[in-house]
Amino acid sequence: MSSLKKTALIITIISLICKLFGFGREIVQAYFFGTSFVVDAYLMASSIPSILFGWLTSLSVSFTPIYTDIREKHGIEKSKQFTNNIITLVFIVAMVCIFIALIFNRQIVSITAYGFEGEVFELTSYYLNISIWTILFVAPIQILTAYLNCNDGFIQSSIATLVISSTQLLMIIAAGIFNKLLLIYGFLISNIVHFIIVYIFSYKNRYRLNPKLAFTPEIKHAFIIVIPIFISSMINQISAFIDKSFASGLVEGSISALNYGAIMYGFILSIFSVAITTMIYPMLSQATAEGNMKKLKDIFSKGSNITIILFVPITIGAIILAQPAISFVFERGEFGSASAMMTASAFIMYSVGLLAVALRDVIIKVFYSMKETKSTLFISVLALALDFIFNIILIKPMGHTGLALGTSLSAIITIPIFFIVLRKKLGALGLKNTMILFVKSCVSTAVMGIAVYFGFNWLSEILGGGKLSILLSILLSAGIGGIIYFILMIILKVKEMDFFTDIIKKVVSKLVIRG
Repeated sequence: MSSLKKTALIITIISLICKLFGFGREIVQAYFFGTSFVVDAYLMASSIPSILFGWLTSLSVSFTPIYTDIREKHGIEKSKQFTNNIITLVFIVAMVCIFIALIFNRQIVSITAYGFEGEVFELTSYYLNISIWTILFVAPIQILTAYLNCNDGFIQSSIATLVISSTQLLMIIAAGIFNKLLLIYGFLISNIVHFIIVYIFSYKNRYRLNPKLAFTPEIKHAFIIVIPIFISSMINQISAFIDKSFASGLVEGSISALNYGAIMYGFILSIFSVAITTMIYPMLSQATAEGNMKKLKDIFSKGSNITIILFVPITIGAIILAQPAISFVFERGEFGSASAMMTASAFIMYSVGLLAVALRDVIIKVFYSMKETKSTLFISVLALALDFIFNIILIKPMGHTGLALGTSLSAIITIPIFFIVLRKKLGALGLKNTMILFVKSCVSTAVMGIAVYFGFNWLSEILGGGKLSILLSILLSAGIGGIIYFILMIILKVKEMDFFTDIIKKVVSKLVIRG
C-alpha cells in the first residue's frame, strides 16, 4: 500500500475512534440531561466563543499556504520563525478578546440567544464566563495542528484530537453525578490538555515555542486574508449558530435536537471526509508554491471524485436509517422517544446536504491554497444569506426541522457557483468526467437504497426490537448495501474505485499473512 493511502486509512480509523468517543460523550450527556435547558445553555455558551472570535482559529487556514510558501522560498528555519510569530500574536489578541467578552457577557448572551430568559439565561451567562477562556488555547492548537500537517504529521495531529472527546466524556459524567456546572469546565479543560499534547507532538517534530513579536509582511498577509477565510471556513458553525438562535424561540429542546442531529451529521461528514481534506490541503499548497497548476487540478479532481463516490450512497443510507440510528445512539435515560423523533427529523434534513458540504470543503481548500479568499467570501456570504432566508420561510411550517433543511439547501444551491468560479480561475476541471461519475454513483445508490430499506425492515422483524437487534439490523443492512454499491460501481467501470480496491486488497493480504 502506498504511503498516502496508508496514512489516509490510519487517519480515517483514528477519526472513527475519536468520533466514537464523541458519541459516548453525547450519549452520556443525553442520558443525564436529555434535551433540557441545561444542554441548551451549554451549547450556546460553548458556541459563542467560536462565533465571535473564531477568526483567530481561522489563522490556521491562512497559515498553511503562507508557511509552505516561506519554507519553499526561504527554508525551514524561516518558516518556524513565522510560526512563533503568529502564535505569539494570537495569544495577545486572544487575551484582549477574553477581556472584552467578560465585560459584555450579559449583552452578548442577550443578543446571541434572544429567546433565553430566567434560569436558562443566567446559566448561559455563567457558562460563557468559563467557555470564553478556550480561545486562548484553540487558536494555537489549530496553528500547531497545521504545522504538523505541513510536516507530514497527519497521524500525530489526528491522535491529539482524541483528547477533547475523552476528557469531556469524563467531565460530563462528573457533571451528571455531582453538579451541572462542571459541564463547561470539561469544555475548557479538554482544550488545555489538547494544547499540551499537540505541542508535545510539534516539539518532537522539531518545533520550539519561542515567543516573538514582529509585524513581518507574512504576518500582515495572514491577518489580511483571515477575515474572508474565517467567514468561509466557519460557515458550518455560523449556520449552526443561526439555527440555534432561531430555535431559541421554539419549544424547549429544539436547540438540543438540532445539536444531536448535527452531531450525527458531523460524525458521518468528518469520518469520511477528514482524511481527504486534511491530506490534500498541504499538497494543494505545495503545488501552488511550485506553480504547478496541472498538479493542483489533478489533486482537486481526484479529491472531488472520491468525495462523490463516498457521499452519494452515504446520504441515502443516512436518510433511510436515521430513525433507528438515532434511537440506538441516544434513546435512554432522560432522552425519550419524543426526543429521538425530534432529533431524527433534524438529522434527515441535515443529511440532505451531506454531499454538497463535503464537496464545498474540498473546493474551498483549493481556493485557500492559492490564497484566493475574495471568491469564497462572496459565496459564503451568499450561503449565509440563503440560510437566513430559508430559516425565516421554513421555521413556521416545519419548526426546528425547517432550520436544518435551510442549512442543507443553502449548501446545495451554492455548490454550482463554487465550481463555476473555480473553473474561471483554473480553466477546465474535467467536470464532464465528474458528472458521468456522479450519474453512475446515483444509479448504483438507487439500487443500494432499495436493498438497505427492505433489508433493514426484514432484519428488524427477524431480530426483534432490542438495542442489540437494532444495531445488528443497521450494520448488516448498511453492509449489504455497501457491497452492492461497490460491486455496481466496479461493473460500471468507475476508475476511481481502484483507490478503494487497492486499500482493501492490501489490508486483506496483511490480515491473511498475519493469520
